[in-house]
Amino acid sequence: MRGYAGAHQMNRDRIFGAIIFAVSLAGVVLFFWLVFFVAPLLVLEITAFVAVALLLAIASSVGYTLAKPPTRSTEEIETEEDPVQAEAQEQSGA
Repeated sequence: MRGYAGAHQMNRDRIFGAIIFAVSLAGVVLFFWLVFFVAPLLVLEITAFVAVALLLAIASSVGYTLAKPPTRSTEEIETEEDPVQAEAQEQSGA
């Protein structure tokens, strides 16, 4: 695959995917061990709290995004006439 620019990126993506898979699998095993052998009630309480907190954080982010005033695009800013520049043009043209 010499000369193919995407080959290196694809290889990195596969390695990154394998790492994510392994860490996720280890997380499941750790969660199983904590729930069934260490402190089931505490682990489930913490898990429920984190899940609800994440959902509420996402909901608050959506609410904030909808509530804030929209930002102007670069096109709008570029096409908008500058009052100082417009006044200077009027004075030089008059």
